[in-house]
Amino acid sequence: MANTAAVSVSDYVRLIRGNRNFRLLWTAQLISEIGDWFYIVAIYSLLLEHTGTAKSIAFAFVLQVLPQTLFSPTCGVINDRLSRRQVMMFADWSRAVIVLCMLLVRGPGLIWLLYVLLFFETIAWGLFEPGRNASIPNIVAKSDILVANGLSSATWSFNLAVGSAIGGLVAVWLGRDAVFIINSLSFVASG
Repeated sequence: MANTAAVSVSDYVRLIRGNRNFRLLWTAQLISEIGDWFYIVAIYSLLLEHTGTAKSIAFAFVLQVLPQTLFSPTCGVINDRLSRRQVMMFADWSRAVIVLCMLLVRGPGLIWLLYVLLFFETIAWGLFEPGRNASIPNIVAKSDILVANGLSSATWSFNLAVGSAIGGLVAVWLGRDAVFIINSLSFVASG
C-alpha cells in the first residue's frame, strides 16, 4: 500500500539540509528557472517597441512553446543516453550565451535574430528540465521522492512568478541590457 502521509514543511527542510546532491540540483533549478522567466518582460517590451504589434509577442510565445513540443521527446532520450549532469550544464552554458546574444537586437531589422535566439533558448531549456526531473530518483531515497518532486514542482511555480516580476523590475530600473546580462549570468551560476 502506498504511503499517503502528508508532506510537511519540515520534510522539505530536512531534504534540502540533509541531501547535498538534491540541494545542489534544487539550487540549480531555482537559479535556472528564475532565469527562464527573468527576461520575459524585457523581451516582450523589446518586441512591442520595435514592432508595435502584439502579434510579435504571440509569435515569440509560440517560439517558446513549440520547441518544447517538438524536441522534448528527443531531449529526454539525450538525457537517458548521456550524463544528465553534463547535459544540464551544457544547457545552462548554452542559454547563457544565447541570452547574452539578445543584446545584439538593437532595432526592428534584427527582430528575426531575437526569434531565432528564443527558439534555441527553449531547446536548451528542453535539455535541462528532463535531466533535472530524471535525476531526482537517483539522488534521493525512495521515501523522499514525493517530497523532492513536490518541492521541485512548487519551485517551478514560484520561479514563474518571482522570475518575471524581478525581471520586470530590473528592466524598469536598470534597462533591458541589464536584464539580459543578469539572466545570462544566472545560467552561468546554475551551470
